[in-house]
Amino acid sequence: MSLSVEKDGELKSYVKGSPEKLRELIKQQSVPSSFYKLLDFYSKLVIRILAYGAKTLSKNQIIMMWNLISLLLGYQSSTTKIIQILQDGCIRTIMVLGDNVLTAISGARQCSIIQPNQSIFLGDIREEKINGKNQIVWKDFDMSDNVLNPENLSPKLFGINYQ
Repeated sequence: MSLSVEKDGELKSYVKGSPEKLRELIKQQSVPSSFYKLLDFYSKLVIRILAYGAKTLSKNQIIMMWNLISLLLGYQSSTTKIIQILQDGCIRTIMVLGDNVLTAISGARQCSIIQPNQSIFLGDIREEKINGKNQIVWKDFDMSDNVLNPENLSPKLFGINYQ
């Protein structure tokens, strides 16, 4: 979402949205070096993140200022109990969110949709192609150095196969 305001002959533009979407609209050099670490940190704490940018600009300029607003919106105290009742009744429980994937996984663990010790692997497309094809790397949510072997999806740590 964006808004432009003209005041005293200057045009000021404001934009807000998910960090992933706003990242596409900004100049990368305007992102603080700690941004991605902070985004991951707060997302894993089930803190919803809202990014915003603002700049005085002409119609042809790109927004450069980048900031985050974090919102701590925990689950209701009854959420975990209700999910347990559903699971005990053999009702499949799923979580559908528009949040950052790290926030979603942490939230699912917090309300017991995912068990705390359950391994979660996130798929990401590698930048470099192999034989002209995109490749997916599967990284452990809790330990990003742990990845799955792309050939058979068995775990490997620092390039060492464990199966």
